Amino acid sequence: MAMTAGGDASGAIQAAAKAGGFAWMVVRTNIKCEHRAKTGLIAKGFDVYLPILTRWKTHAGRKHIASFPLFARYIFLGIDRSRQSIYDILSVDGVESLLSVNGKPAVVPNKIVADLKAAETLGLMDRTVNHKTVSIKKGQDIRVLDGPFATFPAKVLAAPEGQRVSILLSIFGRKSRAVIDVRAIEVV
Repeated sequence: MAMTAGGDASGAIQAAAKAGGFAWMVVRTNIKCEHRAKTGLIAKGFDVYLPILTRWKTHAGRKHIASFPLFARYIFLGIDRSRQSIYDILSVDGVESLLSVNGKPAVVPNKIVADLKAAETLGLMDRTVNHKTVSIKKGQDIRVLDGPFATFPAKVLAAPEGQRVSILLSIFGRKSRAVIDVRAIEVV
């Protein structure tokens, strides 16, 4: 994927603006400037989503809770292509470029952003709390509650102490391994 901030990307956004409609795109920020870029983009009237991961961090022998962007240097930008311009995006402090493919800004499906927001709301991005106290054992049949694997049968391959389990999915007649958060499954 090529990162570009002008030229072809500008023309592509302007062409998309004529078509109108809301779309999610990905903004690449300067190093450690996700929050600065988010604040600036919101001030310019854009919808912005910065998924945050919360986890324990140890520093100088002390444990404390720390929050980090889920995707370092990237934030999701909701743009109304009929009234907002690429120049408004690129002029914001902390913004480096738009993520693009073959010189055109990449559009992220709404479902991906909605799923990330739902996961954050459910606490799946909070690694400081063990939400699930159910005992998961090797060989148990389980059901994935949400996401792309929600409709497929699965079996637990390994359930180490912690928040992730290894599962074996049966997808279209093939067996596939995956590692999934224990909070996203239930025992059948």
